Amino acid sequence: MSVYTLNLRVFWPLFTCVLTGLVVLHHMSHRLSPEMSPDPGHEPGTEGCSHPGPPVLLSLAKLLLAIALCFLFIRYCSTHPGRAGKGTLGLASVHPKSSAPRHELLEDYYNRWVRLSPHVVGHSKANVAKLIGDLVRAGRTNVPPESSLAFRGDFLQVGSSYEEHKVGSPDCFDILVPLRVPRGLKLDPRVIWGEEVAEGKRDQKEDTKAGEREGSKEEEVEKEVGKDEAVMSREEDDGKKEEDKLGPVPKCSLEVPSRDEWVRKHRSFTDSFLQLHPQGSAERSSPESRGGATGSKAYRLNPECVLRWFYPAVQRCLAAVRYPYEQRCTLSLTLSEERVQLRLTPRSDYVCCHISMVIRLLPALPLGDGLYLVPADAAALSGSSTKMKGFEEKDLWMLYFPRHEQRLLGWLRARVPQSSCHLKCLQLIKAIRDLGAQALDSQGAALWRSVLSSYVLKTAWLRLLLSTPPEAWEECHLVARLEDLLRSLREHLQKRAVAHLFLGGKSSTGLLPDSVLLPKLVKEVAAAGRGGSGGNLWAGVPPASLDLVSGRLAYAWTHLHRLIRLSRPQRSGIRLGRAGHGHCQHPEMD
Repeated sequence: MSVYTLNLRVFWPLFTCVLTGLVVLHHMSHRLSPEMSPDPGHEPGTEGCSHPGPPVLLSLAKLLLAIALCFLFIRYCSTHPGRAGKGTLGLASVHPKSSAPRHELLEDYYNRWVRLSPHVVGHSKANVAKLIGDLVRAGRTNVPPESSLAFRGDFLQVGSSYEEHKVGSPDCFDILVPLRVPRGLKLDPRVIWGEEVAEGKRDQKEDTKAGEREGSKEEEVEKEVGKDEAVMSREEDDGKKEEDKLGPVPKCSLEVPSRDEWVRKHRSFTDSFLQLHPQGSAERSSPESRGGATGSKAYRLNPECVLRWFYPAVQRCLAAVRYPYEQRCTLSLTLSEERVQLRLTPRSDYVCCHISMVIRLLPALPLGDGLYLVPADAAALSGSSTKMKGFEEKDLWMLYFPRHEQRLLGWLRARVPQSSCHLKCLQLIKAIRDLGAQALDSQGAALWRSVLSSYVLKTAWLRLLLSTPPEAWEECHLVARLEDLLRSLREHLQKRAVAHLFLGGKSSTGLLPDSVLLPKLVKEVAAAGRGGSGGNLWAGVPPASLDLVSGRLAYAWTHLHRLIRLSRPQRSGIRLGRAGHGHCQHPEMD
C-alpha cells in the first residue's frame, strides 16, 4: 500500500500562488465595492463627501502578507537551488563535481529511492514464512514414498530479500522447497564440464602412450625430450588461453544404472521421472561412480518431469491450507518460465503492509552438507546462460549453495564494523545497474541485465569484500568502495570472466574463511576444472557484448546525476524506508 507523503516541492509554490491570488482578489473586490463608486446625487463643481480610506489594520495585514510571500519564495529557492521553474527531480540537478559531493548525492538517492522500510520487509517475511510453512507441512509424509517424490516438510529462505540487499520493493521472495526421493532409489550425481576438457585430456594421454611405444631407446629418449618440450609449449599456450577464457559453470546430472533392480521394480516412477541416456565421456562423477563402464546406458532424473510433478503437488497443498488466508488476501498459483509462482493479493480491508507479493517456489534435491541441486532451466539460478556442448540442457541440474552463502554472509557481518556500508554498497551498485538500463531498448536492456545479473554483482562484491580490510568498509568510505567495485567489474569484463565463488578453482583459493567448509564433491569439482579454469559466469557471452556493457557501466557512473534526474521512480513509504502500514545468474534473487 502506497503511503501519501507531502511533496514540499509542490506544496510551497502552490501555497504561494494561493496567497497571491487571495491578495489580488481582495484588492480587486475593494476597488469594485459600492463605497468607492461616485455618489449619484453628486453635481459637478461641488465638493463631494469625503470617504475615509482603508483601515490601518487592513494595510498592515497586506504588508505582512507581502512579506510572507517574499519569505516563502526565498525559502523555496534556497531549499532547491537552481530548480525554480523546473519540474524535474531536485536531487539530480546537483552535479557531483559542483557544490554537493558525490557522497551526498548517493546518500540522498539511497534514502529516497533505494532503502526499504524495515517494518514492511519484516511483516512481509512473516506472512510468507507462515503461508509456506503451512503449505510444505501439508505435503510432508512421515515415511519416504515408495515410488514418487514428496516434500521433506521444510523450506529455505533465499535471495536478496532475506540477505538484506533487496532494492525496489519487497514484493518478491524466493523459497527453496527440498524434495524426498523414493525409498531405495540411489541417484548418482555426475558433474558435467563439457566436451572440450575431456577431449583435451584424452588426446594428451593417447599421444603420450603412442610416443612410449615408438622407436629404440635412443630414438625414444630423443622423442621424449622433443615431446616434453612440445607439451610444455602447448601447456603454456593453453594456460594463456585459459586466463582469457575460463570454462563454464559445471552442471550436474542425477543418474541411476539402467540395469538397477529398483528401476525394474518401479516402472511407474521410471516412466514418469527418468529418461534413458548413454553415459557421456565428458563427465566428472563422484568417487563412487568412477568405476562404471564408459558408454553404458543410464537413467537420468529429468528436471522438467520434476517440475511437472511439483506444480500440481503445490496446488493440492495450497487447496488444503488456503481457507484461513482467503479472509485477508487472494491466492493464485501459476507456472511461468519454468517456475512455480504463488501470488498474494491483499484484500481492501487488510490494512497493514497492503502490497501484492510474488513467491517463487523452487524444487531442490539435497545432496548433503548444505548442497542442493535445482533445475538448470531457470536462468536466474544458473549463474550462466551457457549451454553445455553435447548435452541437452533439460537433463542438467545446477549446484546451489544456500547454506554456505548464508554462513559466509554471517561471518562477514561479524567481521566488518558496526557502521559498515557493505550492504549499502551492493544495493547502490544494483540501483546503478537499473538506472543504466533505462535508456536502452528491450534487447540491449536484456543483455545488460543478463551480464550484470544480481548474482554476478553479488559475486564481484563478495570477492572485493573478502580481499579488503574490514576497516575499509566504514560509512565514510562509501564512494571509494563503490569505485573499487565498479573498477573490479570493469576488469572482469575486460578479462571476459568472473569466476564462481565456490566453483572458481584457483581463483577462489584463499578467499573463503575456514568457517565455510565446502562439501567433498564441491572440492573435487573445483579441482577437476583443469587447474581452476571452470566456473566462469560469463562463459559463452560474446566479447563485443561485454565491451558494450563495460563502456555503458563507465558512462552510468560518470553521468550518475543525469540518470537520477531522468529517472522518475514512484514515491512510496515502502521505498522511502519509512514504516508503512499497509523486481525480482544464480538466484536472481536480486
